Amino acid sequence: MKHALMWVVPMALAAVVMAAPLADDRKLVAALDTEYQLAVERNDWRGMDRILHPDFTLVLGNGQVYSRADLIASAKDEHIVYEK
Repeated sequence: MKHALMWVVPMALAAVVMAAPLADDRKLVAALDTEYQLAVERNDWRGMDRILHPDFTLVLGNGQVYSRADLIASAKDEHIVYEK
């Protein structure tokens, strides 16, 4: 029984240590998502350009595909206005 306990405690500690970076990652992703949504709403193509990965591709539920360049170009178009 002592040997089993020797393995349980280090594994439990490892789980706690690993959970902290995961929580930080979730906060970072949530903050980036909020920042990106605001950039889209404001047609802030520079903000979108900074956030989106060079290989980013958006695929909608209907199968329509937009590249990063497509999204940034649409933000540069002053005629497009987003409303909630």
